[in-house]
Amino acid sequence: MEATRKTSGPTDSVTVKERFCGADYSLFEIQGIDSEGIEVPTADELVAVLVKNGTILGLANGDPADLDGYNCQEKKLFSGKLMAIIKKEPGKVPLIQAALKKVE
Repeated sequence: MEATRKTSGPTDSVTVKERFCGADYSLFEIQGIDSEGIEVPTADELVAVLVKNGTILGLANGDPADLDGYNCQEKKLFSGKLMAIIKKEPGKVPLIQAALKKVE
């Protein structure tokens, strides 16, 4: 069996995956993907984030040069990723929505 590698295209959208689910908090990973669903490791686009049944405590991208703080509504991807820290509402499952934000 031959191994193959496929290079990603430009960032088309984002995916959201829950990475940690605690009693009071959840962590969600937001990943840039291209039109074929391939992860884009160089994605640095601005992402807008909304949550229902919870509160965004912060958005973090791991970029040491990013001085924007932990803005709770939008943040740029760094190396294709972004983390959302969510405080849950008691007894409810947080629903998170993320999308690329067009910068004019």
